[in-house]
Amino acid sequence: MPGMQRGEVQGQPSADAPTNAERHRDIPVLPTYVTLRRFTDQGRRNIKESPSRLGQAKELAEQMGIIIDRFFLLMGGPYELLAIIRAPDDRTLEEFLLAVGMAGDDEGAAMRAFTEDEFSVIISDLAVFP
Repeated sequence: MPGMQRGEVQGQPSADAPTNAERHRDIPVLPTYVTLRRFTDQGRRNIKESPSRLGQAKELAEQMGIIIDRFFLLMGGPYELLAIIRAPDDRTLEEFLLAVGMAGDDEGAAMRAFTEDEFSVIISDLAVFP
């Protein structure tokens, strides 16, 4: 497409565009989560609707106080989608994932992710096992 660099996707920010996290610096620090998702058979049949469903999920996330920082389509491996999400707490994230999952288009896993600073504190606070 004219004016686009190789690897850019029309309508998508370039790799050096600010992330949602950078755009939301004034928001209090929220726990970070990584979600790995794969399309169900239904999701594959309706693949053309995926961008619209992602937009709806982002709207719901915002209503619940959740920020979807980054979203990726993956190549290879058992998962097809990856999102880095910040949510107020585990329960809110789980309610969001269950609500989105009720559509039946994807399934997967969510994991709490700790920043480098959080990692350092966790390690420094470890109890010594005899």
